[in-house]
Amino acid sequence: MNLKKNNLRLVIILHCILISASGAWSNTIIFSQRYTADPAVIVYDGRVYIYASHDVKDQDGFKMDGYTCISSDDLLNWTDHGEVLKASQIPYVDHFWAPQAIYNEANEKFYLYFCQDHIGTGVVESDTPLGPWTDVRGTLLMEGHRVDVGVFIDDDGTPYAYWPGGIVKKLKPNMIEFEEGEWSVWNDDGHEAPYVRKFNDRYYYMYMTFSDHELWSCEQFNIGCDDTYPWANFFHRYHFLESPTGPVIEPESIHGRTMMWPLVGDNTHPAVFEFHGQYYSLYHSKILQLQRDEPGYHRNIGLDRIYFDDQGHIIPQAITKEGLRQVKYLNPYKRQGAETIGREERIQTEPSTDAGGGRMVTQIDRNDWIKLFGVDFGSGAASFEARVASAASGTIEVRLDSVNGRTVAVLDIPDTGGYHNWETVKTPVAGAEGVHDMFFVFTQGGFHFNWWQFHGGEPSGAIPPPVVKRVSIRSSANDRYLSAAGSEISANASQVGTFETFDLIDNEDGTYSLFNLGMNKFVSMQDGSAVASETNESNAERFLLMHTPNGSYCLFSQSGESYLYLPDNGTGPIKKGIDEPWNNPYREVSRFWISYLDVPETKPR
Repeated sequence: MNLKKNNLRLVIILHCILISASGAWSNTIIFSQRYTADPAVIVYDGRVYIYASHDVKDQDGFKMDGYTCISSDDLLNWTDHGEVLKASQIPYVDHFWAPQAIYNEANEKFYLYFCQDHIGTGVVESDTPLGPWTDVRGTLLMEGHRVDVGVFIDDDGTPYAYWPGGIVKKLKPNMIEFEEGEWSVWNDDGHEAPYVRKFNDRYYYMYMTFSDHELWSCEQFNIGCDDTYPWANFFHRYHFLESPTGPVIEPESIHGRTMMWPLVGDNTHPAVFEFHGQYYSLYHSKILQLQRDEPGYHRNIGLDRIYFDDQGHIIPQAITKEGLRQVKYLNPYKRQGAETIGREERIQTEPSTDAGGGRMVTQIDRNDWIKLFGVDFGSGAASFEARVASAASGTIEVRLDSVNGRTVAVLDIPDTGGYHNWETVKTPVAGAEGVHDMFFVFTQGGFHFNWWQFHGGEPSGAIPPPVVKRVSIRSSANDRYLSAAGSEISANASQVGTFETFDLIDNEDGTYSLFNLGMNKFVSMQDGSAVASETNESNAERFLLMHTPNGSYCLFSQSGESYLYLPDNGTGPIKKGIDEPWNNPYREVSRFWISYLDVPETKPR
């Protein structure tokens, strides 16, 4: 993507897949069985492994008792591996703060770094990403209040460790001792959670900042941060390094440092990785605790795409509510652990008592459920089986597309003689064809669930399409919906019909295209006005969506390099031409509310 330097200064918050009509704050939840924070990541053998501190129930500060690991090969369905390291296993600490994890190809070992405030940083190693972990030092790697360690291995195999404040030390090849010397890669931000990686021949120093440099801050809008909670002035930011030990190279502008924003809560922790040629950033927020309205201090992990421009700058973007493209569909004809979960309602997991180890789903009650994203049934399944243990009986309904969707199988679970007596139970399947989100709805609970598998078919091998969201767009200036009747886009509709319905198509480069269902055409810009006139998607206008503090969006026209707005009288077409929509005169006329309608299965052509 080519952005002029001046426009890069303006493009503060981009790439976002909207928030709901209710104004719910955007932040993804990829794991909810336990509260987790401070993500670290290893990509190994076709899977992404995330290691996270575990916020214990009702904690009122930072005192985590273990590190949870989850993994995925499609980035939407995550396998819960439980707590792979507990603070009780390390005799010289009594709790954990943020972890860091890395794989060293030179010795084929995995390293998990841990820390405790005012105590220091330690390290354990393993032959596998899931442990068991060995405390090879038996002592701390570094003593003192150095927390949030970041570890990076350069192309020549040299490992480095980083701490908040820009402190850098070189590790020995064994990863558990230091070489002599210490460097500084400090910038002018107070920050935590340093994370260093090399992408496209550039070194990136990423971090969480306490500083408020952003044009989109609530102070800038004179609306008071306290009145807009859960907004917070915490951001993922970055700068370049000339080498792993510096010096620091700043992006083109101070605002160009921003990676991701906004966050629900009062701190975060970045971890950026490449997977199948695409780039992603992890973070944590407090959206899950707010949704559950639970006491204490609890965080959850989120995940989003990030993008680089032609000069290697990270294009700043808004954190999304949902919308990652699934890397590949799930194969239901391969045995899947029940602890592989896309979304869930009220279940938990524990170490399995069945042969083979792993984990099992527990605490199953009536109307609880598990969702799996993108299950590829192909030409159709004939039967379904599950491994269960029950002291009474239970029921699993297999539903498609929603928790109240079409039922394709009902598995009646008998009394197996107790929670430690396991049986494989089967049932016929009818109507499970093609690709669907799948739900296990527990209409009768009281059992443990270890694994499941379908039989009688083969997956189609289809590739997940780019994300498409069906939306309505409403002007904040006159509270009317954008309509394409007559091809010209005007904000004159009081209700949503076909001409007021748009498909918002993720172009997977930080931009989005708009396809109007009434005109059956893509939106373009002609003579400074928005028009639904293009039948060829390649000619469609590409928009950057900029999130504002009150939950609305500004739409940046890439070709016109300016923002869309509604003329003051509210009767004319939507035009482009505003350079700084955060300025007072333009606040309402340049803001638009984007709301979900339904989601089509495929991208329009």
